[in-house]
Amino acid sequence: MADSVYTPTLVKRTKTSAELVGIFTVSFSNADYVAGGLLPASTFAQKGGFTNRKPDWVEIVGNAGFIYAYVYASGKVMVFAQTNAAAEDAPLGELAVAAMPAAALADVIRARVGWFTTPALPAI
Repeated sequence: MADSVYTPTLVKRTKTSAELVGIFTVSFSNADYVAGGLLPASTFAQKGGFTNRKPDWVEIVGNAGFIYAYVYASGKVMVFAQTNAAAEDAPLGELAVAAMPAAALADVIRARVGWFTTPALPAI
């Protein structure tokens, strides 16, 4: 099966004197999870109005119980879940390289993405 990707969709964009904030929905393609995270089908920057600037911060949350983490260096999204139910104090583990879980595919995922205003931001 092919590698899964994530797709951000801009819902709202606001600008203050200090930052530009974009609210996105995030969806995953129905394919295999890749170790190290999923590549974007299009980046937050492209959807937020930039051509080559990475976000300064990203918060991703969902409802299905998975933990989503944005990898700033690569632009990938990693997915974490409880991989060892017997060890309640064990850290969450990254998903195994396998088909994306149905619960993650159906999850309602939102991302709050921000860019600081230096350099100048595009007009809204």
